[in-house]
Amino acid sequence: MTKPTGAEELSDVLQFRPRIWWDPVPWWFISQLDKSALTQIATAQLELQRETLQAQVKAVEKTLSVLAKARG
Repeated sequence: MTKPTGAEELSDVLQFRPRIWWDPVPWWFISQLDKSALTQIATAQLELQRETLQAQVKAVEKTLSVLAKARG
């Protein structure tokens, strides 16, 4: 097996690898919760999604900054 070139390594590093997300609350338990609990769970899940997307945007912005500097 040959060692990958720099371009292949970079391609591998930049490859999108989504993580597997699962709902920590079992589907059968949802029907047992009251509206207040469901609202709290939904809020927590939306906050997680927001924070994840903010981190992804920050990474994209930093990557674009590095690429802009590399162009000179």
